[in-house]
Amino acid sequence: MENTEKINWEPEYSIGNLNIDNDHRIIVDAYNDIVDILEQNGSRLKLVEVLSVMTDYVQRHFKREELYMKAMNYPRFEEHKKMHRDYIVNVAMLNNEMMTTWKHLDIATQLIHFLKGWWIDHILKKDTEYEKFKESLSEDVNY
Repeated sequence: MENTEKINWEPEYSIGNLNIDNDHRIIVDAYNDIVDILEQNGSRLKLVEVLSVMTDYVQRHFKREELYMKAMNYPRFEEHKKMHRDYIVNVAMLNNEMMTTWKHLDIATQLIHFLKGWWIDHILKKDTEYEKFKESLSEDVNY
């Protein structure tokens, strides 16, 4: 497999909420584990296993994040929630393709590019938006 860059956590990825930042770091670490497996030509089974663990964690993160946004009455909540659903559907489809095709490394490469682009964009833009909205509120809302 081509050398795929890992995501190195940068200060700019912090949205200013320690708990959410910690979730994002765990997700980035899982992404980097997937890159390691691919670079070592690891088995399809190991790849799917790590992706499943990552996806389980991501779903728990999305649930907490959605409760947080709902508690602050975030005006773009439904739009953000849809992004979460679309992410889960896309990852599930790529995971299914990876399990059912002999070209699983090609699918895994597509998956890696999708994950990296999605997470960097989502953290830097979408999650930062709701945290800025929260900062504008007078009441305290906790994640």
